[in-house]
Amino acid sequence: MQLVENTNWLSMARLILSASRQTAFHVHYNQLPILLHCRHGWDRASQVAALSQLLLDPHYRMREGFSTLVEKDFLSFGHPFHTRCGHGEGKNEQGGDEGQLSPIFIQFLDC
Repeated sequence: MQLVENTNWLSMARLILSASRQTAFHVHYNQLPILLHCRHGWDRASQVAALSQLLLDPHYRMREGFSTLVEKDFLSFGHPFHTRCGHGEGKNEQGGDEGQLSPIFIQFLDC
């Protein structure tokens, strides 16, 4: 368990879930529009937006709806799956994109 704690994975998951819950709360109960912003626009904002929609709309909890959600909130915004996961394009022997490695989508699935 110590190895997991050293990664701060659970702390980040807690923060993402908390932001998603707050977003869903304000949209549903206060009927407020929400603007999500991330420095690059495709990491935390996509996670929070997608998780909030999962909380708010049961359609996105079904296979077809989940597929639409991923396409809409990750693919359409240009989420760099290939560099974030370290697969395919952008990966070279010198590790040129190692600074871009970040399991954002895996973290979303975990949440």
